[in-house]
Amino acid sequence: MAKKLSARIVGSWSSYAGSAFGVVRDCGMWDFNREYYGLFLGLTGICFQTIYDKNCGAGSATAYNWETAHSEFLQRIGITTGFCCDYNGNAHPTVVAEVKAAIDQGNSAVLWGVDTGEFGVIYGYDDSDGVFLVSGIGGNDSNESNPILYQNIGSHMGNVLFCQFPTAYKKREFADMVNDSLKYYISHMTSTEPNYGLNAYSNLLHALANDCDSFGLRYTTGVYAERKAQAEDFINDDVLSLYKRSDAIKKAGEHFIAVKELYNKIHFEVLEQGFDGWNHLQKPVSLEAKKAIVPIVKEIVRREKEAVELMRAVVK
Repeated sequence: MAKKLSARIVGSWSSYAGSAFGVVRDCGMWDFNREYYGLFLGLTGICFQTIYDKNCGAGSATAYNWETAHSEFLQRIGITTGFCCDYNGNAHPTVVAEVKAAIDQGNSAVLWGVDTGEFGVIYGYDDSDGVFLVSGIGGNDSNESNPILYQNIGSHMGNVLFCQFPTAYKKREFADMVNDSLKYYISHMTSTEPNYGLNAYSNLLHALANDCDSFGLRYTTGVYAERKAQAEDFINDDVLSLYKRSDAIKKAGEHFIAVKELYNKIHFEVLEQGFDGWNHLQKPVSLEAKKAIVPIVKEIVRREKEAVELMRAVVK
């Protein structure tokens, strides 16, 4: 038996977000414009997530509890999900059956390790070959990636199995989704976790002062330049439409614009990379460039702090 769905990963620096959006918009659990990826990032809260470690490693952007965070992201838009996870290279007894059952019900799945160390989409299966059909960042040009054997799920990429699929949907009021997302924004940015939110920028400044990893700096800059741009659009369009009389939201929106522009300055001007930045990731970053980024980051921190305080005054 074989079955294919139309879900595919959406091109993004945040491969989990691109995969999750590809899944939910295909299975009928996304009630908005089919292509409105920015709204998805805003309502789930993904665009607000900011994480750096002290070396600015590329892995810092995904250094969080996947099961908890990914479940909460989709719960904010009314979607309940199931998981098949193992982080020790063990064979999972039901992952093949559960993913096939989800696909039979019209629900694709998010999988870690499609094409490379990134998330992707399982959109089909073929029993005759014993494979899952997948879509990942390595297959963006042709929209196809190499299938994964059933028997290799969980051992195909660093012995890590993370698989998430929708199981139920309950429509939520738009205002409630926006409010929950903003609560997450405030909570995340003011977290006591040393690598999260406002604290994360101390790590970034430490990394820049200690000749941090060039690949990680380029990669995380691409991730957050994209997220900050989507966050600015979400705040100044969708959020402001609900808080039309709020001067605090308007002022916060100005800070979001500034943060977006500052990240773009790092991304496009200092690092000289585009949003097709895979071609730039292997290029070394000079000490002069790293020094030039420091005052920009300090201004980002000032703006982020101001925005958080303004939001705190409004969001309950």
